[in-house]
Amino acid sequence: PQTSRPLEDAIAKVHTFGGRVEDVTPAGLVAAFGLDPVEDAPRRAAHAAMAIQKSAERAREKHGGALEIKIGLHVASVVIGLVGERIEIDADAKRGPWRLLDHLLQIIEPGGMIACAAAAPFLERRFELAPMDAVGEVPGPSYRLTGQERRGFGPGGATTRFVGRRD
Repeated sequence: PQTSRPLEDAIAKVHTFGGRVEDVTPAGLVAAFGLDPVEDAPRRAAHAAMAIQKSAERAREKHGGALEIKIGLHVASVVIGLVGERIEIDADAKRGPWRLLDHLLQIIEPGGMIACAAAAPFLERRFELAPMDAVGEVPGPSYRLTGQERRGFGPGGATTRFVGRRD
């Protein structure tokens, strides 16, 4: 089947950040991070999401039109198995996270990125997360990922002053 350029770009971004495309439809794709041994898979997924969003913005500017994307981030422990030389996610284990992602994508506006409550602890140290009002069937709080990487080490990204030090 013929794929569109924005979809090809999104797939390339997923691979660049260490993810694997699990499902492709005419309307989008589902990618998994952390199946292969990589460090900090949620951070890689968030960076891939930001790269995909920027690529879509450039495509809109260059070609015009209303190319709008929605990105949902979810973290879950799932059963995996080795099939030949490829790691596969158990089909039953996919259903819950994919259903949650569908609900998340229904509540975020076009052009936005949303993370579920399970993803927030993995992302909050490096990214700005804005809480969203609870809507529909999404369990727990949801967060809008603004795409801005945090700076510093303390809560909220602020560095703290040294204490007990003298010139």
